[in-house]
Amino acid sequence: MLYRLLMAAMLASLPLAAQAQTKVKVGTVRATVIGGVVLAKEHGYFKEAGLDVES
Repeated sequence: MLYRLLMAAMLASLPLAAQAQTKVKVGTVRATVIGGVVLAKEHGYFKEAGLDVES
């Protein structure tokens, strides 16, 4: 489910990549769920998609 959410966020932002970054705040219930978000942020995937993600 998290994978689908991340992919949807990245795909939705593709047309906006040339514009300013969109700021997104991500929250989770369990610490283990956030691992993918942290890794994606560290690898720059959100930045590539034009998203400024807080976790």
